[in-house]
Amino acid sequence: MASDEKVAPFITKLYKMLTNSAFDSICRFDASGTTLQIFDTPAFEAEVLPQVSREHAFVRTVPKARQSANENTTGCAG
Repeated sequence: MASDEKVAPFITKLYKMLTNSAFDSICRFDASGTTLQIFDTPAFEAEVLPQVSREHAFVRTVPKARQSANENTTGCAG
């Protein structure tokens, strides 16, 4: 990114939250810093995402995506 480009406030706030050690039991980046690991999805949805923005589409989409993923795996042999 060029030095004159600005990062969206949402991205900055999300990054600061995800690198906050207070959330390590819920989510954190892996050792390489390239992958976000979510250890407790309900807590991530309830505690982390609402702090980013209650109005942002991403906050509303995650629970729906999780529900859809659960519905699509129902009945799969495991």
